[in-house]
Amino acid sequence: MYLNLPSHESHALYISAQNHTMSVLQLPKHSFMKRNCQNISNSNTPSDF
Repeated sequence: MYLNLPSHESHALYISAQNHTMSVLQLPKHSFMKRNCQNISNSNTPSDF
């Protein structure tokens, strides 16, 4: 929408939606990473990092 109507208001809405999307995705991303790190640290097989 922002690219179709490049006004100050549509830009502000675009940035707000982008920020909201990033914040919504952060919690599952961090949970996923934390769970994977715990799985790797609890693994009995040696891992090279």
